[in-house]
Amino acid sequence: MARVLLTAFEPFGSFAENSSLLCLRAVEQNPPPGAELVTRLYPVDFDIVRGRLFEDLAEGFAAALHLGQAGRNPNVELEAFGINAGGYPGEDATDFRVLEPQGPAAYRSQLPLPQWAAMLRAEGFPVEVSFHAGTYLCNATNYWSQHWAATTGQPLRSLFVHLPLAVEQADANGYALPLEMMAEAVRRIACLLAGESSVAG
Repeated sequence: MARVLLTAFEPFGSFAENSSLLCLRAVEQNPPPGAELVTRLYPVDFDIVRGRLFEDLAEGFAAALHLGQAGRNPNVELEAFGINAGGYPGEDATDFRVLEPQGPAAYRSQLPLPQWAAMLRAEGFPVEVSFHAGTYLCNATNYWSQHWAATTGQPLRSLFVHLPLAVEQADANGYALPLEMMAEAVRRIACLLAGESSVAG
């Protein structure tokens, strides 16, 4: 059984909860049968996330599935690109940092994301492929995960998934999905990652 690293973020900003963390906890309670999950919770801090992520990936995983909250999105989104730029919300783009000075401008996932999204939509899950995860920590985690694989030569299959708010969140307004629906989608994605032979990078 393939070992899969599943990560989420702590609450941030005005949110009392983070849908990624709620989803991770739900998946922990009922893990997918096709993957051996190891879970990690990261703070909303660029420097800490980079260090912890690299330490975690060095433990050896077949795949890494990273979750993040995107409250304005109506769908579960599979992120196709990680870009080599990072900034905080409200920060001027001219002040954005380069995530890896020696890294490429972007990494594109080699996973069959359109096929996975179509498969999950056919099963009733609102899943779409997104171009990239913005410029905050979600994008940074996506980029760093693929950069780690590219620079270490490890065959890591990596994917970042953005989740809407959960209906169960007190902050939820506008776009929101039931937590168990999102958790089941994540279980399916984890199984796909665990069994997929393509390499992201």
